[in-house]
Amino acid sequence: MLEVARAGSFLAARERLKVSQPTVSRKIDDLERQLGAKLFIRTARGIDLTEVGRRVLAIAEKMENLASTSGIEATGQSRLSGVIRFKVTDGIGGYWLPLMLERFHAENPHITVEVSVCDDRTVPDLSRREADITVVYREPTDPDVCVLAADEAVGAPLASVTYAARHSLPTTFEELLQHPFCAHDMHFTTAGPWAPLAKVLQRHQKVVYRSSSSLAVCQAVRRGLGITYMPIGVMDREPDAMFFDIEGFRARVPFWLVCHKDVKDIPSVRAMVDYIKAALFRGLNGSLSRRPDIDVIDIEMANKRGR
Repeated sequence: MLEVARAGSFLAARERLKVSQPTVSRKIDDLERQLGAKLFIRTARGIDLTEVGRRVLAIAEKMENLASTSGIEATGQSRLSGVIRFKVTDGIGGYWLPLMLERFHAENPHITVEVSVCDDRTVPDLSRREADITVVYREPTDPDVCVLAADEAVGAPLASVTYAARHSLPTTFEELLQHPFCAHDMHFTTAGPWAPLAKVLQRHQKVVYRSSSSLAVCQAVRRGLGITYMPIGVMDREPDAMFFDIEGFRARVPFWLVCHKDVKDIPSVRAMVDYIKAALFRGLNGSLSRRPDIDVIDIEMANKRGR
């Protein structure tokens, strides 16, 4: 039942469990007969849990938690296993999370991290178990959702060193209009932290690249295609890129690490949460969040470095 709920379909559960689909269906049918209630509803997307199914899933996860904890206490060794589903933007899932993946899997070799990419406007429905853990950009209000950490990413102007060597970097938004700009879709958001930049981009005639992918925009800028805005933690990872200042504007984007309350005490989930906190939150070199000991480069210093 756990694997079917986590996989989202009988077919996906079959592949994970390495058994036939009829076997998976028969096991679920047997469990439903024993309980006298339906656990799943078939939908166009796959399956959804019923109310009874959600309660049974919570009980099954607690049993899994107890079994894992007992094994660790008895042997003194961590043998955490399972699949942890993380639904996030490609910037987080593809750029920031792999920072310490080698160390994480060295310590937890039997845990599979399954990353599903979505855009920053998509909020995974944790009550339907679309993900175990996610990062959201609006403060959660659902009582079943646990906030595990909160911080902010600070976006500042970014250019490649080669671009800065060829051009004088802009110091005002009017000057920015004369430079090719590589835009993420979120830069056009007219309400919230990106609103000042969105107002400028409405007049910009040189938006040479636009994407919903942070990874794609970052690569375009690193290749010297133009200027963009990125979280300042990027400077620790991209020696061929540099931050500077335009009229002191920085987009401060709050974000929250969350999970459903029924999974927060599962040992494998706790291990993943600790890893995510280290990779995304304040205090680690190269983290997504703003670090208190570093600032964007002064424009004069930036232009000197570019030359």
